Amino acid sequence: MGQVARFVESYNLSHVKAVRQIISYIHGTPNHGICFAGSNRNPLVGFSDADYAGCQTTRRSTTGSVFMYNGGIIAWCSRRQTCVALSTTEAEYVAASETAKEAIWIRRILPIFQQGPEAPIVIKCDNQSAIQLVCHPDQRPKTKHIAIRYNFIRLQQGNGEIKMEFTRSADQLADIMTKALPSPRFHSIREELSVVPGFI
Repeated sequence: MGQVARFVESYNLSHVKAVRQIISYIHGTPNHGICFAGSNRNPLVGFSDADYAGCQTTRRSTTGSVFMYNGGIIAWCSRRQTCVALSTTEAEYVAASETAKEAIWIRRILPIFQQGPEAPIVIKCDNQSAIQLVCHPDQRPKTKHIAIRYNFIRLQQGNGEIKMEFTRSADQLADIMTKALPSPRFHSIREELSVVPGFI
């Protein structure tokens, strides 16, 4: 939806086909909804991902993030980054920083509902270099050009608000927020996000 929305005023046949596919998907899944486990056994966890230079016109990357709590998805994001990343590491680092901001917001709002994590919120990322950049900034002199505002994540890691962890690309739930996926992968992630049929 985010991708085709960029071409509302200047679209072509490929965009029309994409919109038809979206409408077909919505038409075929009217009874799908988010199912929560109903217990506190599953902690709050975030997933952060980026597609490097995925926008063909601007070469900007797309940030994708997903937050799961008690077995259900409670927050998600898919948006084009405001800067042009010069590497996969930078794109993933920017995405992780945006995800960290969302994590802090969720951390502050959950106590209103008598919920909330005691431990740091784990953010899973499938890029080892981005994780190293968060945890050991002094070891990456070639990344000085990254905007200071994205270094917010380092402060939150240091304060114990979040904790960056590696996850395999195959287990990256935020992948669904950054790009079009093959049908089996799409359905697999959708199920892991607890978006399941049976609500009508």
